[in-house]
Amino acid sequence: MILCLSCYHSWPKSSAYCGHCRRSFGGRRCPKDHLSPRVAKYCLVCASSELSTPTYSVSMSLFSRMIAWSIIILVLKWTWPWAGVISGTLLKAGDWLFGFTFDVSLSDVFIALCHLLAQLFVLIAVLALMLPGFRRRLSGLGKAFEKLLRHVLKLCILLLQLSFRALKFLAQGVTHEHKKNSNTHRSLKS
Repeated sequence: MILCLSCYHSWPKSSAYCGHCRRSFGGRRCPKDHLSPRVAKYCLVCASSELSTPTYSVSMSLFSRMIAWSIIILVLKWTWPWAGVISGTLLKAGDWLFGFTFDVSLSDVFIALCHLLAQLFVLIAVLALMLPGFRRRLSGLGKAFEKLLRHVLKLCILLLQLSFRALKFLAQGVTHEHKKNSNTHRSLKS
């Protein structure tokens, strides 16, 4: 948005003229819409003497960005302490649920994974320095490792889904559909 400082009306950023006082933004304009400086008496392109009256303007995008960032900073200032408490509680609950399901805490798995990745990085660095042809094959190994990680991630997601389904089944007990099937089975036996 552009604010005309002659009549104090705001217009879209792409406007060349003020829609209220008909003054031009950015300088003087001739009938062919050539832009000239504010002090020009004739158009710099076509030498026309019919120039518009210029006005000073202020871009509102700067102010709107400053207001938006101020609001974001205030919201973060008020919610930041609670965000830490909520995220900490969720992480502890997830760690407990993972530990309850797999009998090992998620933080221990994460630490073991970091150790494994560090050892793998050192091994690759040593092999790259010692074996001359290893560097050329490094990109192929990276792609194979990425593919392996995707498969492991899919397997982990599948295991988590199965564990949540098992917990849901344990929490809800025997479902209505299972009762109906068992009653149908009993009636067929009779």
